[in-house]
Amino acid sequence: MPRLLRVFPNRNLATVIRSSSLSILATCADTEWRALLPWSNDLIASCLDLLRLESVSHQPTSESNPSDKLNEDNEERDDEQTPTTNEPTRINDSKHPALRRAALVFLGLIFDALAKAAAEALEAQTARHPEIRMTTTRHTVSATPSAAVDPSLITSAKTVLNYIKHTDVDSLAAHQAGEVVQILRQLPM
Repeated sequence: MPRLLRVFPNRNLATVIRSSSLSILATCADTEWRALLPWSNDLIASCLDLLRLESVSHQPTSESNPSDKLNEDNEERDDEQTPTTNEPTRINDSKHPALRRAALVFLGLIFDALAKAAAEALEAQTARHPEIRMTTTRHTVSATPSAAVDPSLITSAKTVLNYIKHTDVDSLAAHQAGEVVQILRQLPM
């Protein structure tokens, strides 16, 4: 695990290798999320930082004079010639959508695993105590799986993912962010 944690933040590696390390971590989260518990807060924070810092937002368009239109046309041509979307093998290319997509897949799978585990824990607790009781204290699951993640990270994730959902230039990353937001709504807080 520590080796994978050193790969995806390393800007000296190709984007495809960095995103691959996140994909392997996502597979770990999907297979057995408990294996990631010692590093879960760091992993989630790192992915959120990556999304926060490396997102590419839509450029606002406004009506402008013809010379600005010419500059915009040149910028569009420059964007078309940029190998960012075509070459995930480049080094020091953190703005590549593959890296953001891998971070979003990881976040989606870890949050989904936590939500499912929390639902199972709640169901198991309800199965143990099927009778109705009047109490003045609120029933909560004592060691909920979502407690494994710092609540401030969940709040931060909602903010960052909503921003990515509405502004990211990569439509797949924006869609993935929306799906992760839906998963976050299932987490008990």
